[in-house]
Amino acid sequence: YATLFRSGHLYRLTRNVIPMEDLGADDVFYPPAVTYHIGAKVAPYLAMMLDACCVLRERFSATEFWTDLRRFGVTTTVVVGAMVPWITAVATAEDEKSALRNMIMAPAPADVDAFKERFGVRVATAYGMTEMSNPVASRTWDVSNANHLSCGFLKDGYEARIVDEHDRE
Repeated sequence: YATLFRSGHLYRLTRNVIPMEDLGADDVFYPPAVTYHIGAKVAPYLAMMLDACCVLRERFSATEFWTDLRRFGVTTTVVVGAMVPWITAVATAEDEKSALRNMIMAPAPADVDAFKERFGVRVATAYGMTEMSNPVASRTWDVSNANHLSCGFLKDGYEARIVDEHDRE
């Protein structure tokens, strides 16, 4: 991951997608996705920026997710929306008391408030893809049921427009 420091793409993505105001060297980051996915690239990059730790897995495992979080004292993780029902389904009462504080979910589920309450976490979200970064992000840890359909705000340096199936705004 040493070459990540030279990546303007990852630097900009990390600085503009993840709310960093109270993250630091004591945090432990965990990206359970495969390493070619942007979520798995952002977490180690952020850990290096903060002189923090990052736990890497070869691939996502719902059955090992909570075990890994407890074992390594993970405080922050990045998951894609499809992972949320799987990790929720296998969670136990012990998992609800992990060190986890922060989750970046892309996208956030409709019942994100129930998830936040059950696991004692706060949630941020974003929209994008590995190849083009995340042009839209919540920028804060305030994703809730009320705003879960929003991916956030357009980041500086991007242009976007919303159109229908006929390319009309």
